[in-house]
Amino acid sequence: LEKRLIIEVDGPHHNDPQQKIADRERELWLRQQAFRILRLMSDEIVGVPELDTQKIFATLNLPVLKREV
Repeated sequence: LEKRLIIEVDGPHHNDPQQKIADRERELWLRQQAFRILRLMSDEIVGVPELDTQKIFATLNLPVLKREV
């Protein structure tokens, strides 16, 4: 919570049009709460986990977002 980072692992069902709408709505609300969302694809995590680890650490090093009032 301190870093305001949410890591989401997405599988193939996130390509469904209805799921994309739900994801966008949830992401909008989370961004309004000053959360940063890092989306990782499940097949990438299995294939090359080191790349995702690098993405996570790079994102954690970004400045923390401020919540909109």
